[in-house]
Amino acid sequence: MFDTQSPQTDPQLPDPVFFAELDSASIALADLAQWDTSVFSGDELCLAVTQIERTRRFLDAASVQVLAELDSRGFTDSEHGMRTGAWLARESATSNLGAKSRVRTANKLRMHFPKVAEALRDGLISYEHAAAITGAANPRITNQLADISDQILNNITGTTYEKWKQQLGAVAELLDQEGGHRPGDDISDNTLRMHRGLNNTLFINAQLTGIHALSVEHTLNAHADQLFNQLNKDSKLTTDLPTPNRTTLLALALSNLAHQHTNNNNNTGNNNNGSSSSSNTASYGSGIELAITINNTDTRLDFSKLTDHNNQPLSAELANSLTCNPTIYALLTTNNATTLHLTRTQRLANRAQRRALAHRDGGCVFPGCTNPPQWTDAHHVEHWNNGGTTDLSNLASLCRYHHMVTHR
Repeated sequence: MFDTQSPQTDPQLPDPVFFAELDSASIALADLAQWDTSVFSGDELCLAVTQIERTRRFLDAASVQVLAELDSRGFTDSEHGMRTGAWLARESATSNLGAKSRVRTANKLRMHFPKVAEALRDGLISYEHAAAITGAANPRITNQLADISDQILNNITGTTYEKWKQQLGAVAELLDQEGGHRPGDDISDNTLRMHRGLNNTLFINAQLTGIHALSVEHTLNAHADQLFNQLNKDSKLTTDLPTPNRTTLLALALSNLAHQHTNNNNNTGNNNNGSSSSSNTASYGSGIELAITINNTDTRLDFSKLTDHNNQPLSAELANSLTCNPTIYALLTTNNATTLHLTRTQRLANRAQRRALAHRDGGCVFPGCTNPPQWTDAHHVEHWNNGGTTDLSNLASLCRYHHMVTHR
């Protein structure tokens, strides 16, 4: 977390005047947050909001300028073992996506869009405008966008952000004639990001190109149409079942397709004789996995302790739904999982140990890292070559990058 102490007391700071001014500004803003706004008139509140937002622009300008310089030095990587975005997320307790996006914006402003950075420093545009410009600048059109940055900035005056961003998108598409007509052969253009929210919610942000875009669009729309027809029939039978809107239908279509894929995977484990294939039941990550922690003092199974593979608790309703037709794995451990020993007979952690690590560590244990269990390696705390054993007491979950950092 950010240090609340005054930085000007550190005798090693290179420019105490700069940090003294920054400290004074922080104190003034902290005092501002304590004002009793109930005594202001409506006009005064409007004026205050306008001035606060203008101040925010200057803070954003200073932030991206410092971040770009910091990232160019690779300091957080060499000193803290974390890239600038991940370090910023840890120190400011903000999301990884937001912090990394801010660093990317800062770097593009510094390297390619000095006029946009200057407009931000002068308070003429917001950080959102700057981020939109850098976000539209793919490698094929970055130089062209930079050449017409004056016109892009002039278009901001007298219009809303939404309309201006639409115009920016149209300009970027016009400049990217070659890129806009590619058949989608560049597989790296296809991206999908997921992150978990509260109350067992999942946020998905995806970009698909070419045949991938057409295939997914057609499949989801076709399935959503089927759902609409079915739900529309149901709603005519009872008024208690209203037909969802299109966005909800598309979300339900995606969920149903995932369930169908899970069921198909499970069914492929059965041969013609009706016996189950061991490779299917042992595959990590196939189907929906739940974890139940049972202490030796428990006398009954408590479904309120159900968690998902990221060790997030599940609601009673969701637990009841998922456990109607479960595939159950048994993992017996003591309180510290010391019963899962391989000693020196095998170097790599086995499947059971990886499950135990996922449950115990919940992902990468490097300070500030939020990578989930499925992205981690089983790291030997005492190196194998130095006599370390492949026991849970000597294993820790580290993502591939931080695993590399620990072995530097």
